[in-house]
Amino acid sequence: LCSTCPLMLVTKGDLLHQRSKLERSGLEEQFSVVEVVSHKTPRVYSNILARHGIDPVRFLMVGNSLRSDVLPVVEVGGWAVHVPAAISWSHEHAEIPDVFRPRYFELPTLTRLAELVERLNQNVSKA
Repeated sequence: LCSTCPLMLVTKGDLLHQRSKLERSGLEEQFSVVEVVSHKTPRVYSNILARHGIDPVRFLMVGNSLRSDVLPVVEVGGWAVHVPAAISWSHEHAEIPDVFRPRYFELPTLTRLAELVERLNQNVSKA
């Protein structure tokens, strides 16, 4: 995806710890922007998008948490893909309101993400 779309990593936690994990992963160069936040809320996502000049309707969040990754992004007008983790904390579970469903997708793994992004980009181009 990084060859066709600018990728932003938004992660929650201690700044030094999260940056260290990213450096050790070898994936840092794949992201044009890295944001480490203490909370993932609609306001936090709105501020990040505004700071980087990104229209929420052109933003797709991919994450394993409905509560932290999906709901706040869709609430601010973005799109979201939920890729459930095998094990997740109970406080991360949430229900998707029906009004959010048109901008919400679920994939069992990341292997079909590029295909979904291509399909979404084609739909945006036709609009």
